[in-house]
Amino acid sequence: MLTAMDSRARSGLPCLLVLIVLGGCQRRSAHPWWRTPERAAPPRTQSEPRSVVRPPPRTDLGSLSGEPELNVRLGSATELKLMLLRPAQCEGRTLSPGPLALNLEGGRLLLAGQAVTGEQAVLRFAGSAPGFACERGAEPRQRTVHGGSLVLRRDGATVMVCERLGCEAYLPGVLVREVEPDWPVAALAAQAVAARSYALSRWFSRRDKPWQLDARPAIDMAYGGLPERIHPNLAAALRLTRGQVLAIGDQVLPAFFHSCSGGMTADVDLVWPGRHCPDGTTDPGPALRAVRDPFAEIGARGLGREQVMHWECRVELSEVARLLRG
Repeated sequence: MLTAMDSRARSGLPCLLVLIVLGGCQRRSAHPWWRTPERAAPPRTQSEPRSVVRPPPRTDLGSLSGEPELNVRLGSATELKLMLLRPAQCEGRTLSPGPLALNLEGGRLLLAGQAVTGEQAVLRFAGSAPGFACERGAEPRQRTVHGGSLVLRRDGATVMVCERLGCEAYLPGVLVREVEPDWPVAALAAQAVAARSYALSRWFSRRDKPWQLDARPAIDMAYGGLPERIHPNLAAALRLTRGQVLAIGDQVLPAFFHSCSGGMTADVDLVWPGRHCPDGTTDPGPALRAVRDPFAEIGARGLGREQVMHWECRVELSEVARLLRG
């Protein structure tokens, strides 16, 4: 779980991010997206036995041959309404710009009143301009603009909408909601590396799922889609760090971050036991161990959230006894 940074954040937070995220990690100077693919294994000879057991998918940087493509879950409901900003292609037909209704009928997914074939449908938009908008409120102007392809599928009794786009195209929609563009470019670059690392770690752990990232900050990182304008500082930070992630060896770190640590972080095992490493290992290494955070109070004041720095919790003795017995 990642906590979105408040828009009132000030200069204390960049130092916090650099200290907590980059301390003890190895920042990859190479661009994994541009690595040369590994050579294919030599053809099997007739004398070699054939095995029906398939090895598990690799979860290290060496297994990448290009930039990963993400499915970002935007939402699900019994009925969804989108606004197409440009024509879209889906299953051989062209959908015109305008409102688009998605719903279920008899267990089948209906797109503009017509059933789609199979479990999902993909809407593709030509060009790089925003292709659709998700209405967030009663007023049509209250939208979150997105720009990639759309993946629509049935999710139990609801319709699920995912945006499909490359990792680098996803990051601007994260940074505009997690940082302030007037921060130093070095701080923005640190956040870009952390966000890219988290996104790639989730891609490894969820790549066999219908979605790899959720647009809600309560589940993953705050994401609002393709911004209409990217601040030059954010663009510079993304350009300078393109393809760079935090890793120990060839294993990508999730690079969890927060708005305030309360003065000290915790070992990641205490928060997410066994869930922090994409390959299933339980040793997070020194990068995800507890550290003191002398910048936490500065950051909390910058956010206008002093209450997250100093707090107390009262627990009845009977509850403590019950927990000790259990």
